[in-house]
Amino acid sequence: MYDRRISLLFPERVTFFPNRKDFPYGARWLQQNFLRVWYAAFPEKRGAGISMHAYDLRHHFVYANMNRWLREGKDVNVMLPYLTRYMGHSDVKNTLYYFHLVPDVYGGILDRSRHSEELIPEVDNDRKK
Repeated sequence: MYDRRISLLFPERVTFFPNRKDFPYGARWLQQNFLRVWYAAFPEKRGAGISMHAYDLRHHFVYANMNRWLREGKDVNVMLPYLTRYMGHSDVKNTLYYFHLVPDVYGGILDRSRHSEELIPEVDNDRKK
């Protein structure tokens, strides 16, 4: 629907989301408009000393989903390919780039991995060669 409508305004366009000169919007434009919308939604954040970028939403999206899956007891390894596909990535590694181990998630991972501690033997650093 967007493609049809924008084609009426810019019938010869090359760029899918064109600016007035049929060029893609730049990072600076995106950031300025993102902050305009962000501060309209969260006026208390203005001047709070927190640097927010549009790209940060992708990091939060991955973190929030993985954290929710851990709380719900879902197997993250099973769910991760769905998230990878949803984000448009071709490889799970690309999705994991956005995931940062933070305290909320780390505790859940520790709880889930405790049962395997007895399966993996301790390594003796003082063993003789």
